[in-house]
Amino acid sequence: MPEPTLAGPRFDDVTQDETIGPVTYGPMTVMHLVRWCAVMENWHRIHYDAEFCRDHEGLPGPLINGSWKQQALVQLLKDWAGHAGWLRSVKFQFRGMDVAGETLHAQARVVGREERDGYGEVRLAVEMTNSSGHATTVGEAIVVLPRRGGPAVPYPAPAVPEEPTGSAGGHELCPPEYRRYLGMESDVLVSTDVIDASSVRRFMQAIMASDTDYYDADGPGAGRYGGVVAPPLYPLQALHPSADGGDPLDRALGDPDFDGATQTAWSAFGLPELEGAPKRILNAGNEIELYAYAPLGTRVAVQSTYADISQKVGKKGPLLFVSALSHYRVHETGQPLLSSRQTLILR
Repeated sequence: MPEPTLAGPRFDDVTQDETIGPVTYGPMTVMHLVRWCAVMENWHRIHYDAEFCRDHEGLPGPLINGSWKQQALVQLLKDWAGHAGWLRSVKFQFRGMDVAGETLHAQARVVGREERDGYGEVRLAVEMTNSSGHATTVGEAIVVLPRRGGPAVPYPAPAVPEEPTGSAGGHELCPPEYRRYLGMESDVLVSTDVIDASSVRRFMQAIMASDTDYYDADGPGAGRYGGVVAPPLYPLQALHPSADGGDPLDRALGDPDFDGATQTAWSAFGLPELEGAPKRILNAGNEIELYAYAPLGTRVAVQSTYADISQKVGKKGPLLFVSALSHYRVHETGQPLLSSRQTLILR
């Protein structure tokens, strides 16, 4: 059997405890955070307004977005897997806050190897540490690699079966007033704009990547992916307000305490509002399965479900943990792109 010719590591050559990285980012300035906010069209002031952070939210300064950190870690793994491999799944937990001025380090370590279906699966521990050496983002990932003399890793990757709607119903830690929301589904939401070269360029620069897959139609990845593609987690930020929906920041003109968050934790997924839930939002983490990259000229479609709702008591009072399971596809073809289970903390 001919060996795959695409560049990247082979499973046979990967060793236990092998390290990847670190890749260093920073010092992260408010300019970097604003650039990422602009790409997402997320104007939550906790990411750029130092006075608001201190006086209104009790935070030490503008927070580096958790969504940006997971983008950087995924790019680290994509770069390592090369065009011969595939980043199959990744999960993150955000265990600490990083503020503007920090220097961050993305790295991974091989913690397991297994042969499966003619390929090799590599399990990795991933983390992002700050200048104090504290790991504020931790997680794990699975990368599928070809074996020497084995078949090429398929693209697109086969999608795993979707979780049944309502599978989390009756969770014992869910407060009674929220149990009726478990299993509720959104309508299918479709991105307002098609993915174009300009939006992908801005996205690539905001995550501080330099990857020919995102701009070079004659690059080494174009043959495998069918052309220029968006970064792996681009679909998570693909939905933006429509042109006929009014100015999302109108409220800022008359409300000096407006926090800039133009979507609630539920409306971002097209889900019904959790009546009486706290309004302040923190990102607790994400679990992602990856199947394909979004190609230029297409729109992203997503449908979400309230998968889990639970309450815990923190140092400053009760915290509501809300998990939404979302399935992202190419709108025009139905090709699965990724599945994401995101957990938000409402406080």
